[in-house]
Amino acid sequence: MCDREGIDAGVCADDDYREVMASIRHYSTLRFVMLTVFITMTSGLLVGEYAEYKMRPPAPLVPMAGLLVTAIFFWLEVTLDTYMNTFAGVARRLRPKGHWSERPQIASTLVVIPLRGLYVVVFLYWLWAFINALAK
Repeated sequence: MCDREGIDAGVCADDDYREVMASIRHYSTLRFVMLTVFITMTSGLLVGEYAEYKMRPPAPLVPMAGLLVTAIFFWLEVTLDTYMNTFAGVARRLRPKGHWSERPQIASTLVVIPLRGLYVVVFLYWLWAFINALAK
């Protein structure tokens, strides 16, 4: 990764490792910020779907927005997970006996399954609400 002339390879590898770890921390933080925004948007849409007020949006509009929001955030989660796995692979190559080489692969799966499961459940709910809105 490092092609700087005149720099000791060990120093260069340490710099690269620090950058990779900073990227992993950034994307890990971003994952939970995205989850917070997703839950907030979904909550707002649920209020729009079930609140009693005079100016109600057309029946299928809120579930359609929910489907769109959920699909976008699911796609962002998959993309973010790909980035994090790529950076973890780079970290393993830079430090073969480091933290990422010792970390069990199941650790990543234990995070991904519930997160993606949440998006799938919410998507199925909005699909159900959309079908019911069209049937009315």
